[in-house]
Amino acid sequence: MLRDLTFWKDLGEALESFATALALMLGGLWTYLAFIRQRLALPRLDVSVAVQEASLAQCLLIRAQVSLRNSGNVVVTSDLGEIRLRQVVPPPSHIEEAVISGFDPVPADCAQIEWPMLAGREWKWKKGEFEIEPGEADSLCADFFVPLQTQVVELYFFLANARKRGQNIGWTLSHLHHLSRQGGSSGQERQEQAVNERTAAPAEAAATAATPEPATKATTAPTPREAPEKVK
Repeated sequence: MLRDLTFWKDLGEALESFATALALMLGGLWTYLAFIRQRLALPRLDVSVAVQEASLAQCLLIRAQVSLRNSGNVVVTSDLGEIRLRQVVPPPSHIEEAVISGFDPVPADCAQIEWPMLAGREWKWKKGEFEIEPGEADSLCADFFVPLQTQVVELYFFLANARKRGQNIGWTLSHLHHLSRQGGSSGQERQEQAVNERTAAPAEAAATAATPEPATKATTAPTPREAPEKVK
C-alpha cells in the first residue's frame, strides 16, 4: 500500500514538472512569434497629411497638417521631425526638356526625381518632449508661402525613430498636391490676370487719348448724380 502511494506521488511530481516545462516552452514560442517575428515590441505609426490653402496678395499660403497615430503596443518617441515642400509644376527646365526629347528624367540609380525644394520646416525635441502613447494620436502643422505660378507641389515628411538613434530610420510620407482654385481662379490665372490688367490700362488710356470725344460730351456739364460715377 505504501509502495503504491509513493508511485502515485512520484508520478504526480513528474507530470507537474512536465506541465511546467511545457508551459515555459509554449510561453517562449509565443514570445518569439509575437515580439520577435511579428515585432510587436517595436513602435508602429500611421502617418497621413491634409493640406489647406489660402490666397494672399502676391503668393499662396499652404498649411500642411501631418496626423500621427500610434497603432502599436509601445510608446512612440522621437527627437526630430522634418517636412519639405518641393515644386513639381512648373517643372525644372532640364526635366521638361528631357521629357520633350523622349528621355527618362529619373536618374539611373534612383527611383524618383528629387524635385527642387521651395522651403522646409523642422522640429527638434529633447528626450521625453515628444511621445505618443499606444492608441493615441497627435499632429504637426507647418505653413509655407509659395509663388502664384506654383501648380503642383510635393510634401515630404520624415519623423525619426528615437529607438533607432543615429541610424536615420523613422517614418516617411510623400504626397503630391494639386493646388486648387482659390478666390475663383488658380495661381497662374491670377498672375496672368494681373499682367493683363497692367497691360490693358495703358492700352485703354492710349485709345482714349487717340479717339476724340463727341462735342456733346465735351460741352455737357456733369449732373450731381454723374459726378461721383465719373470720379470712380
